[in-house]
Amino acid sequence: MVEVRGLLERFTTTDEQGAIMNPAPSGDDTTPGPDPGGVIGLVVRDLGPGAVTGADLRNRGLAHALRRTHPDSVVFEAEHLRAEVGCAQQCAACSAADLADYGSDRPDPFHRQYCRRACASFQQALDERGVGAVWVSDLQQHRYFHAARAAGVRAVGLDMHNSEADNFHDNAVHPRAAELDSMASVDVESVRLLEDHVSREARVVTFVSHDDEERFRARCHPAATAVVPNSVRVEGTGFPVPDGRPARPDLLFLGHLDYFPNVEAAVTLADEVLPGLRRHRPEATLLLAGKYPNRVLRDRADRPGVRLVANPATTRPLLTGRILVVPLRLGGGSRLKILEAMAACVPVVATAKGAEGLRIRPDEHYLLSGDDPGSLVAKVLQVLDDPEADRRRRLAAHGFVRDHYSWEAIEPAVASAMKEMTAPEPGGHR
Repeated sequence: MVEVRGLLERFTTTDEQGAIMNPAPSGDDTTPGPDPGGVIGLVVRDLGPGAVTGADLRNRGLAHALRRTHPDSVVFEAEHLRAEVGCAQQCAACSAADLADYGSDRPDPFHRQYCRRACASFQQALDERGVGAVWVSDLQQHRYFHAARAAGVRAVGLDMHNSEADNFHDNAVHPRAAELDSMASVDVESVRLLEDHVSREARVVTFVSHDDEERFRARCHPAATAVVPNSVRVEGTGFPVPDGRPARPDLLFLGHLDYFPNVEAAVTLADEVLPGLRRHRPEATLLLAGKYPNRVLRDRADRPGVRLVANPATTRPLLTGRILVVPLRLGGGSRLKILEAMAACVPVVATAKGAEGLRIRPDEHYLLSGDDPGSLVAKVLQVLDDPEADRRRRLAAHGFVRDHYSWEAIEPAVASAMKEMTAPEPGGHR
């Protein structure tokens, strides 16, 4: 592995990281070549091992598709940029960041992602690598958007993982926000200011779903928008094909476990769904797995049948033999946890909010539940009691994700968004 100012160049194709950075040629003559206006750079937080959150999985999918459609593209990892300049997380200089660059004295709601020296190193790398366009993944990395613009890069785009201001507002007004959420104090107005400012300067703003795109456009007025669906690696996953045997009553919930919608969903599973299921299946268990579990979820790990896996290195062994239950009632975007489970032929039960933003169909690909715990228990029992129908759903879901939400399937959407981002401005400027 060679690291160049946060750019990871991996020279193996035997694992997932190699597949991202050195994807096999597609053999498609329509695949775009290098952009004549310069190399495209993608900024992500991290591509390291252990992709167990939606942001991790989205970044990997974007990186793979961009490398396939634009082979000369480079990927900058913010965490590696910070490490290379010796900046510890939340150092004093970075934590003091405000939004003065955006004409406001409000504090930066995402200051933990910011490092002045890392941004300066990034600007130098843009020149060294001949980068002529920059696509920044996630509003939380907005400082790199600003740094690229300040360095003279005109073609800059933003990928919105969620409609962030809407999500933070919904979280903040939830009656259990103070009890469950460590991020309830995020300044929603600062997030709105960022979204408005960045969207006005971006050549294109990309979204994970049309739902998020419409919500965002109702508040902000970007020059151009596009949808690039979430994606997961499907081929070569090595998961067993369903054989019609009944599933076990072992429930699974995956995600960032300090993010309020996920915390609220996990608490519902531990407090209400699992006890309800154990009245029918006393051997039932619940596995909660993900990054940074907060105190509320750590406390619930002591309950009968509940197990917590914090910061797992991989989700692969956690998926096998379980039922993914997604009882979300808040949040935006689309659920990569569902796509990951379907790619692994794992049965899925989800609420309407849990499956929002995906084109998957109830009964054909998963079981749709109401928001109440009783409905969730009933749908899990339906999975357990009809193994043949469960097998058909799992196989159909696997094929649907392969065709519509695999890394390869999103390549046309990425190519189209990059064409929009790098198109010459009036007067010939790129």
